[in-house]
Amino acid sequence: MSKEKPCVCIIVENLPVPLDRRVWQESCALRDAGYEVVVICPQMRGFTESEEVIDGIQVYRHWISEEAGAIGGFLREYSSALWGEFKLIWKAWRRHRFDVVHLCNPPDLLFLVAAPYKLVGTRIIYDVHDVCPEMFEAKFGKRGLLYWAVRAAEWATHFFRRRGDRHERVGARHRHWARRPVAGRCVRRSHRAEDRRHERQNRIPR
Repeated sequence: MSKEKPCVCIIVENLPVPLDRRVWQESCALRDAGYEVVVICPQMRGFTESEEVIDGIQVYRHWISEEAGAIGGFLREYSSALWGEFKLIWKAWRRHRFDVVHLCNPPDLLFLVAAPYKLVGTRIIYDVHDVCPEMFEAKFGKRGLLYWAVRAAEWATHFFRRRGDRHERVGARHRHWARRPVAGRCVRRSHRAEDRRHERQNRIPR
């Protein structure tokens, strides 16, 4: 096991890489900046290899039950994904001893996978791809018990990532949004100057 480079482990559940272009571009940027990059993602949409190296980036893929469209499907998808992520992050830890875990939501449950490694000093980045409670409400058109469970998971993720790490970074476009009602709906507005200040202060140290 070599520690010539700092290592970042990226976890994404929504799409596999390199199909997820946002995550793939982040991975390539980290590689080009001199980091070792490991990505954990699902097996889906034609990307079924359980393990491969693509352009110098180590990719581990796990099985998921389905691409969900209904509430029951989401429960099956996320539970199967979490199980696969728990197994693969342990494999990545044994092989790579990563220094940073970069979590890409949805779902807002990935902090559960990263929690044991935070306890041993690994830093956590929470990269907000989607605001999950609003996405849930838009998809199902109501606020029920599961909506509030999603809100609780979002809160738990933000609480977790604040604990004890000076250099954590949240997806700033979402972290500093302000809510205001428009035509009976909730929209968010980004504070760009605050975003830039937050990103400058919270760069990952080399």
